Amino acid sequence: MPSSTTDAMLSAAKALSEGVETLAFSSPTEVVYNPLRYAWEAHALYIKKHAQNKKKVIFLGMNPGPYGMAQCGVPFGEIELVRDWVGVEAPIAHPEEEHPKRPIEGFACTRSEVSGRRLWGAFKERFGTAEAFFKDHFVANCLSSFISGNRSLSLRSHNTFLLTRTTKRPLTSEGRNAIPPRSDSNVVSNS
Repeated sequence: MPSSTTDAMLSAAKALSEGVETLAFSSPTEVVYNPLRYAWEAHALYIKKHAQNKKKVIFLGMNPGPYGMAQCGVPFGEIELVRDWVGVEAPIAHPEEEHPKRPIEGFACTRSEVSGRRLWGAFKERFGTAEAFFKDHFVANCLSSFISGNRSLSLRSHNTFLLTRTTKRPLTSEGRNAIPPRSDSNVVSNS
């Protein structure tokens, strides 16, 4: 049974997804992948399975990798580790528009998400089981994947200049507005 923490996380992810869908992008951004939409089933399963309680540490990624979360809906989604260690696998749909050089193959993707292999691999080595890791930790991601030509763009990478100030402003405000206000003991404070 989902907890209020799980419900809040699902609600925040859905609000962020809906906010991103309303944005328009100028050149050079050709395609925007919103895995919180087309890979919602897997992302929701990830949250329901691993965001049931308060966490001491949250690891936050800045954008979905083209062979990770963009493929499977799980942050830093190295397919083999997400399926076999994190314990998430679900059907993945396709975005309305796909870039021909970055097709969505879901859990059939054979390309490796290097950052995900390192991150989940380190957690597997340190904690042994996903249950031990997710007891006090969670991995989240923000925003969408911006595709231009053969590159993936992100708001904080060296390609930041390729997104205009007008485009970046709504993205950052959507992210902040999607997070429910701190209202109860489900929020862990650093104080």
